[in-house]
Amino acid sequence: WLRRKYEQSMAEKRQLRLEAKYQRRRQRRSIKRNRLQLDLQLA
Repeated sequence: WLRRKYEQSMAEKRQLRLEAKYQRRRQRRSIKRNRLQLDLQLA
């Protein structure tokens, strides 16, 4: 029982880490897109 609970918590942590990684990548992409839009507006 304890081992199953431990494996479950490890799986949840791994899932959270994956989600955080995807969110950071998405934020970087959106920031890059915003910067491109700003450059177009300034030009």
